[in-house]
Amino acid sequence: MADFMLLIRRELRYRRELLHRYEKWIRTAPPGRIGVRRGHNGTVQSYHHYTEAGTGRERRRVLREEDAELAEQLTLKCYANACIVSLKKSIRLAERFLDQQAAFAPEKLEQKLGRGYDGIRLKLQELVPSPADDAWAGIPERQNTSFPERMRYQAAGGMYRSKSEMIIATQLARFELPFKYEPSIELGSFHFCPDFVVRNPLDGELVYWEHLGMLGNEVYHRSTERKLDMYHVNGIRPGDNLILTSDGDRTPLSALKIERVIRAHFT
Repeated sequence: MADFMLLIRRELRYRRELLHRYEKWIRTAPPGRIGVRRGHNGTVQSYHHYTEAGTGRERRRVLREEDAELAEQLTLKCYANACIVSLKKSIRLAERFLDQQAAFAPEKLEQKLGRGYDGIRLKLQELVPSPADDAWAGIPERQNTSFPERMRYQAAGGMYRSKSEMIIATQLARFELPFKYEPSIELGSFHFCPDFVVRNPLDGELVYWEHLGMLGNEVYHRSTERKLDMYHVNGIRPGDNLILTSDGDRTPLSALKIERVIRAHFT
Protein backbone atom coordinates (compact mmCIF):
# COMPACT_ATOMS: atom_id res chain seq x y z
CA MET A 1 0.00 0.00 0.00
CA ALA A 2 2.87 2.37 0.83
CA ASP A 3 4.37 1.86 -2.64
CA PHE A 4 0.96 2.47 -4.23
CA MET A 5 0.52 5.73 -2.30
CA LEU A 6 4.04 6.80 -3.31
CA LEU A 7 3.22 6.19 -6.97
CA ILE A 8 0.07 8.30 -6.66
CA ARG A 9 2.01 11.15 -5.05
CA ARG A 10 4.65 10.98 -7.79
CA GLU A 11 2.00 11.03 -10.50
CA LEU A 12 0.25 13.91 -8.73
CA ARG A 13 3.49 15.94 -8.70
CA TYR A 14 4.00 15.17 -12.38
CA ARG A 15 0.45 16.23 -13.31
CA ARG A 16 0.71 19.45 -11.32
CA GLU A 17 3.93 20.31 -13.11
CA LEU A 18 2.38 19.43 -16.47
CA LEU A 19 -0.65 21.60 -15.67
CA HIS A 20 1.66 24.49 -14.76
CA ARG A 21 3.56 24.11 -18.05
CA TYR A 22 0.38 23.94 -20.17
CA GLU A 23 -1.14 26.97 -18.46
CA LYS A 24 2.12 28.88 -18.93
CA TRP A 25 2.20 28.01 -22.64
CA ILE A 26 -1.46 28.98 -23.09
CA ARG A 27 -0.60 32.51 -21.94
CA THR A 28 1.82 32.85 -24.88
CA ALA A 29 -0.53 31.29 -27.48
CA PRO A 30 -2.35 33.41 -30.08
CA PRO A 31 -5.65 34.92 -28.90
CA GLY A 32 -8.94 33.39 -29.91
CA ARG A 33 -9.88 29.88 -30.92
CA ILE A 34 -10.07 27.73 -34.03
CA GLY A 35 -13.26 26.35 -35.53
CA VAL A 36 -13.81 23.73 -38.21
CA ARG A 37 -16.62 23.83 -40.75
CA ARG A 38 -17.50 20.45 -42.25
CA GLY A 39 -19.67 19.41 -45.16
CA HIS A 40 -22.61 17.00 -45.07
CA ASN A 41 -20.23 14.06 -45.68
CA GLY A 42 -18.01 15.05 -42.74
CA THR A 43 -15.08 16.37 -44.76
CA VAL A 44 -13.40 19.58 -43.64
CA GLN A 45 -14.42 22.55 -45.77
CA SER A 46 -12.64 25.35 -43.96
CA TYR A 47 -10.96 26.50 -40.75
CA HIS A 48 -12.00 29.69 -38.98
CA HIS A 49 -10.29 31.92 -36.44
CA TYR A 50 -12.65 33.29 -33.79
CA THR A 51 -11.57 36.31 -31.72
CA GLU A 52 -13.34 38.60 -29.26
CA ALA A 53 -15.25 41.42 -30.93
CA GLY A 54 -16.51 43.00 -27.71
CA THR A 55 -19.85 42.83 -25.88
CA GLY A 56 -19.63 39.05 -25.75
CA ARG A 57 -19.56 38.65 -29.53
CA GLU A 58 -16.92 36.94 -31.66
CA ARG A 59 -15.31 37.94 -34.92
CA ARG A 60 -14.78 35.13 -37.46
CA ARG A 61 -12.12 34.97 -40.15
CA VAL A 62 -11.44 32.19 -42.65
CA LEU A 63 -7.90 30.79 -42.34
CA ARG A 64 -6.01 30.47 -45.60
CA GLU A 65 -2.80 28.71 -46.65
CA GLU A 66 -0.64 31.60 -45.45
CA ASP A 67 -2.21 31.16 -42.00
CA ALA A 68 -0.90 27.57 -41.63
CA GLU A 69 1.35 28.42 -38.68
CA LEU A 70 -1.45 30.29 -36.90
CA ALA A 71 -3.82 27.37 -37.49
CA GLU A 72 -1.30 24.96 -35.99
CA GLN A 73 -0.85 27.15 -32.90
CA LEU A 74 -4.62 27.48 -32.43
CA THR A 75 -5.04 23.72 -32.81
CA LEU A 76 -2.36 23.15 -30.16
CA LYS A 77 -4.11 25.69 -27.95
CA CYS A 78 -7.41 23.82 -28.30
CA TYR A 79 -5.74 20.54 -27.37
CA ALA A 80 -3.85 22.13 -24.45
CA ASN A 81 -7.10 23.57 -23.07
CA ALA A 82 -8.70 20.12 -23.22
CA CYS A 83 -5.66 18.69 -21.40
CA ILE A 84 -5.90 21.38 -18.74
CA VAL A 85 -9.54 20.52 -18.01
CA SER A 86 -8.68 16.81 -17.76
CA LEU A 87 -5.58 17.44 -15.63
CA LYS A 88 -7.48 19.63 -13.16
CA LYS A 89 -10.13 16.95 -12.75
CA SER A 90 -7.59 14.15 -12.25
CA ILE A 91 -5.59 16.28 -9.78
CA ARG A 92 -8.73 16.96 -7.71
CA LEU A 93 -9.60 13.25 -7.65
CA ALA A 94 -6.05 12.24 -6.65
CA GLU A 95 -5.92 14.88 -3.91
CA ARG A 96 -9.30 13.74 -2.59
CA PHE A 97 -8.14 10.11 -2.56
CA LEU A 98 -4.94 10.95 -0.69
CA ASP A 99 -6.86 13.03 1.86
CA GLN A 100 -9.12 10.06 2.62
CA GLN A 101 -6.28 7.64 3.28
CA ALA A 102 -5.15 7.09 6.85
CA ALA A 103 -1.43 7.64 7.17
CA PHE A 104 0.61 4.63 8.25
CA ALA A 105 3.01 5.83 10.96
CA PRO A 106 4.75 2.87 12.67
CA GLU A 107 6.48 5.08 15.25
CA LYS A 108 3.12 6.53 16.40
CA LEU A 109 1.61 3.05 16.70
CA GLU A 110 4.59 2.04 18.86
CA GLN A 111 4.03 5.05 21.13
CA LYS A 112 0.31 4.29 21.34
CA LEU A 113 0.96 0.77 22.60
CA GLY A 114 2.92 2.27 25.47
CA ARG A 115 5.65 0.92 27.74
CA GLY A 116 7.18 -2.39 26.88
CA TYR A 117 6.94 -1.79 23.14
CA ASP A 118 9.91 0.55 22.73
CA GLY A 119 11.83 -0.36 19.58
CA ILE A 120 9.35 -3.07 18.60
CA ARG A 121 8.89 -1.66 15.08
CA LEU A 122 12.61 -1.94 14.40
CA LYS A 123 12.64 -5.58 15.52
CA LEU A 124 9.71 -6.33 13.22
CA GLN A 125 11.44 -4.62 10.30
CA GLU A 126 14.40 -6.97 10.75
CA LEU A 127 12.08 -9.98 10.52
CA VAL A 128 9.90 -8.65 7.69
CA PRO A 129 11.85 -6.81 4.96
CA SER A 130 10.11 -3.81 3.44
CA PRO A 131 9.02 -3.75 -0.23
CA ALA A 132 11.84 -1.26 -0.86
CA ASP A 133 14.33 -3.84 0.46
CA ASP A 134 12.89 -6.43 -1.94
CA ALA A 135 13.10 -3.98 -4.84
CA TRP A 136 16.75 -3.27 -4.08
CA ALA A 137 17.54 -6.97 -3.73
CA GLY A 138 15.92 -7.54 -7.12
CA ILE A 139 18.39 -5.21 -8.86
CA PRO A 140 21.23 -7.41 -10.17
CA GLU A 141 24.88 -6.55 -9.89
CA ARG A 142 26.84 -5.54 -12.99
CA GLN A 143 25.43 -7.30 -16.02
CA ASN A 144 26.19 -5.02 -18.96
CA THR A 145 28.91 -6.91 -20.80
CA SER A 146 29.01 -4.59 -23.84
CA PHE A 147 32.41 -3.20 -24.81
CA PRO A 148 34.45 -4.58 -21.89
CA GLU A 149 37.57 -2.94 -23.33
CA ARG A 150 36.16 0.45 -22.29
CA MET A 151 36.29 -0.46 -18.58
CA ARG A 152 39.51 1.44 -17.91
CA TYR A 153 38.90 3.44 -14.74
CA GLN A 154 39.05 1.88 -11.30
CA ALA A 155 37.18 3.16 -8.25
CA ALA A 156 34.89 1.90 -5.49
CA GLY A 157 32.93 -1.09 -6.74
CA GLY A 158 35.20 -2.03 -9.63
CA MET A 159 35.97 -0.70 -13.11
CA TYR A 160 34.13 2.08 -14.95
CA ARG A 161 33.85 3.25 -18.55
CA SER A 162 34.73 6.89 -18.04
CA LYS A 163 36.52 9.21 -15.68
CA SER A 164 33.20 10.94 -14.92
CA GLU A 165 31.56 7.65 -13.87
CA MET A 166 34.60 6.94 -11.74
CA ILE A 167 34.09 10.30 -9.97
CA ILE A 168 30.39 9.54 -9.40
CA ALA A 169 31.16 6.10 -7.97
CA THR A 170 33.85 7.53 -5.70
CA GLN A 171 31.49 10.15 -4.29
CA LEU A 172 28.65 7.67 -3.80
CA ALA A 173 31.03 5.45 -1.84
CA ARG A 174 32.28 8.44 0.14
CA PHE A 175 28.71 9.19 1.28
CA GLU A 176 28.18 5.46 1.98
CA LEU A 177 25.27 5.26 -0.43
CA PRO A 178 24.49 1.74 -1.69
CA PHE A 179 24.68 1.69 -5.49
CA LYS A 180 24.90 -0.71 -8.41
CA TYR A 181 26.63 0.02 -11.70
CA GLU A 182 25.09 -0.84 -15.08
CA PRO A 183 22.67 -3.54 -13.88
CA SER A 184 20.44 -5.18 -16.47
CA ILE A 185 16.83 -4.20 -15.70
CA GLU A 186 13.47 -4.99 -17.29
CA LEU A 187 10.34 -2.87 -16.82
CA GLY A 188 7.61 -4.54 -18.87
CA SER A 189 8.96 -4.66 -22.43
CA PHE A 190 11.61 -2.02 -21.62
CA HIS A 191 15.10 -3.47 -21.12
CA PHE A 192 17.88 -1.08 -20.14
CA CYS A 193 21.16 -0.74 -18.26
CA PRO A 194 21.22 2.51 -16.26
CA ASP A 195 24.62 3.90 -15.39
CA PHE A 196 23.84 3.72 -11.67
CA VAL A 197 20.97 2.68 -9.42
CA VAL A 198 21.19 4.18 -5.93
CA ARG A 199 19.17 3.20 -2.87
CA ASN A 200 17.98 6.38 -1.20
CA PRO A 201 18.67 6.08 2.56
CA LEU A 202 15.88 8.58 3.30
CA ASP A 203 13.03 6.35 2.11
CA GLY A 204 14.62 3.21 0.63
CA GLU A 205 13.43 4.13 -2.87
CA LEU A 206 15.45 3.40 -6.00
CA VAL A 207 16.96 6.38 -7.80
CA TYR A 208 18.34 6.00 -11.32
CA TRP A 209 21.38 8.01 -12.35
CA GLU A 210 22.39 8.59 -15.96
CA HIS A 211 25.57 10.41 -16.88
CA LEU A 212 25.31 11.88 -20.38
CA GLY A 213 28.88 12.16 -21.54
CA MET A 214 28.67 12.21 -25.35
CA LEU A 215 25.73 14.45 -26.20
CA GLY A 216 27.77 15.95 -29.02
CA ASN A 217 27.61 12.57 -30.79
CA GLU A 218 24.42 12.48 -32.89
CA VAL A 219 23.91 8.70 -32.61
CA TYR A 220 24.43 8.83 -28.82
CA HIS A 221 22.11 11.83 -28.58
CA ARG A 222 19.25 10.03 -30.38
CA SER A 223 19.79 6.89 -28.32
CA THR A 224 19.66 8.96 -25.12
CA GLU A 225 16.41 10.63 -26.19
CA ARG A 226 14.78 7.23 -26.76
CA LYS A 227 16.02 6.00 -23.39
CA LEU A 228 14.68 9.05 -21.56
CA ASP A 229 11.32 8.65 -23.31
CA MET A 230 11.09 5.06 -22.04
CA TYR A 231 12.09 6.21 -18.55
CA HIS A 232 9.24 8.71 -18.65
CA VAL A 233 6.69 6.10 -19.77
CA ASN A 234 7.72 3.87 -16.86
CA GLY A 235 7.41 6.60 -14.22
CA ILE A 236 11.13 7.37 -13.95
CA ARG A 237 11.42 11.14 -14.20
CA PRO A 238 13.99 13.90 -13.50
CA GLY A 239 13.40 15.73 -10.25
CA ASP A 240 11.80 12.63 -8.77
CA ASN A 241 13.65 9.32 -9.16
CA LEU A 242 16.00 10.11 -12.04
CA ILE A 243 19.26 12.08 -11.83
CA LEU A 244 20.88 13.39 -15.01
CA THR A 245 24.42 14.75 -15.11
CA SER A 246 26.60 15.68 -18.07
CA ASP A 247 29.96 17.08 -18.97
CA GLY A 248 31.88 18.33 -21.97
CA ASP A 249 35.25 19.69 -23.06
CA ARG A 250 34.43 23.12 -21.63
CA THR A 251 32.43 21.88 -18.64
CA PRO A 252 34.32 18.94 -17.10
CA LEU A 253 32.69 17.05 -14.27
CA SER A 254 34.18 17.58 -10.83
CA ALA A 255 33.89 15.81 -7.49
CA LEU A 256 32.42 19.02 -6.03
CA LYS A 257 29.58 19.06 -8.58
CA ILE A 258 28.72 15.43 -7.80
CA GLU A 259 28.85 16.16 -4.07
CA ARG A 260 26.26 18.92 -4.56
CA VAL A 261 24.00 16.55 -6.50
CA ILE A 262 24.28 13.89 -3.79
CA ARG A 263 23.56 16.33 -0.98
CA ALA A 264 20.52 17.65 -2.85
CA HIS A 265 18.99 14.20 -3.38
CA PHE A 266 20.13 11.96 -0.56
CA THR A 267 20.80 14.05 2.56
